[in-house]
Amino acid sequence: MWREALKFFKHLIDADSRESSMRFIAVHTSMIIIYAWALVSLANRELADIPGGVLTFAAIALTGKVVQTVFGEQEKGKKYHED
Repeated sequence: MWREALKFFKHLIDADSRESSMRFIAVHTSMIIIYAWALVSLANRELADIPGGVLTFAAIALTGKVVQTVFGEQEKGKKYHED
């Protein structure tokens, strides 16, 4: 399981892959927030609130990836129409 996860992360940051660094940032940010929240909740033995700043940071990371994808698709469309 750990080897598969490491292989996945290596693929995300590999310069030869089609994947973007924004995807790595979005996935990694989400995982860190979820793991930290789970550990704090387990340590306190109750569900912890996630601070607004953390949620804002996660939203910015995920929005950045969505915007990159949308504009990337538009650029691909322009290239195909120019040919």
